[in-house]
Amino acid sequence: MIEKTHGNQSTHNVAILQYVADQAQASYSELFEKFRDGGDNEVTCHKRFSKKMEYLTFTEQLQATGRGHDRVFTVGPAAGEPRQSAKWMDRAATRPHRAKTDTADVATDDMPWIYLTAGQPTPPPTYNAMQAPVYVPSRSSAPLRPGALAYQDIPSYGDRC
Repeated sequence: MIEKTHGNQSTHNVAILQYVADQAQASYSELFEKFRDGGDNEVTCHKRFSKKMEYLTFTEQLQATGRGHDRVFTVGPAAGEPRQSAKWMDRAATRPHRAKTDTADVATDDMPWIYLTAGQPTPPPTYNAMQAPVYVPSRSSAPLRPGALAYQDIPSYGDRC
């Protein structure tokens, strides 16, 4: 009998584990028909159920053979106790990111943007748009169209509209 071992454990997951334990093995389609959650459309239900089965497989509560909807599940070594699985405990050790290294340990050839000044790395030069020279276009040598400066002959009356 598989029981709930902690408060955050889903009763739905425990029911799936108990069913697989009683049957010795169960296919994905059999489990989906028995434990599918209602609502939405068929595709959304399959996505949610697949995520649930991935979690149970990742935490070694279930073991799967096959792929996709042809998978067959059996009870895993950590059934009912997801926190006891080796993958769950070592999850942080297998993270895909690189460990941070000190820049002094890394060769500067690997980082072309580093310029050494008195032994200290400095950031690359940046462009400051506020202090950059302002572009002033040159005056065109082409003649203006007739009447282009006629507005200068009209006196201004200010804001007396």
